[in-house]
Amino acid sequence: VYTFSRNSKDSEALSTVNYKKVNVLTGDLTVKVSAKGIVEPNFKVEVKSKASGKILSFPFEEGRYIKKGQPLLHLKKNDETRNVAKAKADLASGEASLKKAETALLLQKHRYETDLKVTASEI
Repeated sequence: VYTFSRNSKDSEALSTVNYKKVNVLTGDLTVKVSAKGIVEPNFKVEVKSKASGKILSFPFEEGRYIKKGQPLLHLKKNDETRNVAKAKADLASGEASLKKAETALLLQKHRYETDLKVTASEI
């Protein structure tokens, strides 16, 4: 640091340096900063699932990192099992209705052909 002055009083004041001896301490330096504002994420993620049911466990705390493919929660399987069983029953019912309709169609075709032959023989 260089200091220049025009009068001698200033130069005398600047040439006198007072030193204070202190002991050096080691440790952590903690600095607290506070500010007002709104914290916004870089991007938002909306998590959706095709499955539904009661949540049995959610093993994560807010703000924690998770890995790709890691299950986010565990659902009660009864609801999904019931839905699968209902879907299978609906499928079986639909297949039975289809078979019944196909049989009725074959019967109607047979009757039509028989009626056509009878009508042709009467003419």
